[in-house]
Amino acid sequence: MMSKEANPQEENPQGMEVVEEKPLAIAEKAKPVEVIVELRDDVHYTGFQRPFHPLQVVSWVVFFFDFLTYFLVNMVSL
Repeated sequence: MMSKEANPQEENPQGMEVVEEKPLAIAEKAKPVEVIVELRDDVHYTGFQRPFHPLQVVSWVVFFFDFLTYFLVNMVSL
C-alpha cells in the first residue's frame, strides 16, 4: 500500500476534512411519494380489450401463418 507522501494527488491542499455521505444515509432522507392511479375508460390495460388495434389483428394473422407454414413445410421435410 502506498503512503500519502508517495501519491501527492491524495493530499488535500486546503487542509479541509473530506466527509463522504454513505448511500444508506441518502436513502434515509428520502420521503415516500404517494401515487394515485386512476383507471380510465379510454386506456387499454390489457392487450385483449376491445376494440382491437388493426396492427394487433395483423400480427395475429402473421403469427398463425408462420406457425402453419412451419408445420406444413419443415415437419413434412423431417
